[in-house]
Amino acid sequence: SENEDFKGRLLIVKAGELRPEYRFSDSQLVVCSHGNGARPGAIGTSVFCKELLSGANVCYGRHQIQGIADPAKLPEWARQRVAQRDPQQQENALEKKPTLQEKLDKAKEKAKKQDNEKKDERGEKKKKRGIMEVD
Repeated sequence: SENEDFKGRLLIVKAGELRPEYRFSDSQLVVCSHGNGARPGAIGTSVFCKELLSGANVCYGRHQIQGIADPAKLPEWARQRVAQRDPQQQENALEKKPTLQEKLDKAKEKAKKQDNEKKDERGEKKKKRGIMEVD
């Protein structure tokens, strides 16, 4: 989760980071709202969230986050809570966002494709020059 963007996502907090009376799976689910720690590679580590169970606003360090919740493994009550939220936020919380590495690979492919297109254009111009008739 080092390269993941947490904003708007459903996260799991490490159980060891919670007080003993809250160390059960229902208290571990939070929805990230903002914070420097929510962005990959940011200097800050604060991740501001809202607990899914109670709705309380909480703040954790990025190191206290276990990872992003898998929608297929959510309990029914959690799915209902996520469904009650704004539809756009629901999509953000459950959708798999591309990792930084996937974004980088995609950008490389795009650049390579553009480079090949430029080479093709240059090749066509050279061919046209070879076809020209000289007096």
